[in-house]
Amino acid sequence: MDLPKVSCVITTYHESAKKYLDECIKSAQLLEYPKDKLEIILVTKQGYAPVYDGVKTIAPPEEKYFTARGVNYGIEHSDPESQFILYANDDVIFTKSCLINMVMAIGEQKVVANALSPCDNGIAY
Repeated sequence: MDLPKVSCVITTYHESAKKYLDECIKSAQLLEYPKDKLEIILVTKQGYAPVYDGVKTIAPPEEKYFTARGVNYGIEHSDPESQFILYANDDVIFTKSCLINMVMAIGEQKVVANALSPCDNGIAY
């Protein structure tokens, strides 16, 4: 099956939450999805630019921003080939199969969906 391109937009605000962000990014990198079809975008505040392999880190021009602005900024900077946007805050742990399950469930439908999973303390990733 030819899977569509997906951009995963993750927002982060507080440097004090970096340990959660590290786990979030790690789980995004371990998603069971073709790496050439997955773009991970990290939206941060100005002056805070954590670096992760394979992750595009960007910051809106304003010093402070809120969730909607961060998500929109990430979408504006996503690959135009992406057919899906997966959004998460920096404290989300993705289960390995959540993205493929979401893409398969949506199929050709025109919907807005968000991947949700029960907290499992990282066991599924």
